[in-house]
Amino acid sequence: MKNKTTSVLLLAAGFSERMGQEKFALEFTPGVSFLEHIVHQYHQFGCGKIVVVVNPRGEKIIKQNLFQFPGKVEVVVNAYPERGRFASVKTGLMSLQNEDFVFLQNIDNPDISVDWLTALLDHVGNTDYTYPVFRGKGGHPVLIRKMIVHEIINEKADDMILKVFLNRFIKSTIEINDFGMLTNINTLKDYQNWRMRRF
Repeated sequence: MKNKTTSVLLLAAGFSERMGQEKFALEFTPGVSFLEHIVHQYHQFGCGKIVVVVNPRGEKIIKQNLFQFPGKVEVVVNAYPERGRFASVKTGLMSLQNEDFVFLQNIDNPDISVDWLTALLDHVGNTDYTYPVFRGKGGHPVLIRKMIVHEIINEKADDMILKVFLNRFIKSTIEINDFGMLTNINTLKDYQNWRMRRF
């Protein structure tokens, strides 16, 4: 979409209790973390701004480790991660209010492709948001318009379920033939199984 600004919010503020460590620091490939890999994909796609929202512990880990990013990444801290995912979305989107489109990307969905991102942006058309599906199942990421960004920021409640919140708006989906878009890594077993499939 010519002359439209597109950016991404990476959601990494969860406590990762089932994993036992911050998911964003998990290895995607040897020496490359989930966060570094995902940032690289969005940078290659051409996102104007890349924002990652973390909890206070995650902020310390990022400061203490030499993560290698191809461009500038803005780190936003959700000081109250116990308020849940929707609160993290609101916090991160405060830095992206002027973008025409924003991808919402979970850090525990590490399989991402520039081709998917291109297809989603090309497909959104006149709808309010779009996301990919694989054999009828919804995947990631979600692409939302500026109007939804502002609606989320202005929502007073923090305990909203994003999927339910988005039901207020006009959606579209695009079938993409790649099982990776369904990847969701919550536990150490999930991570081990994912690594076995990849390597």
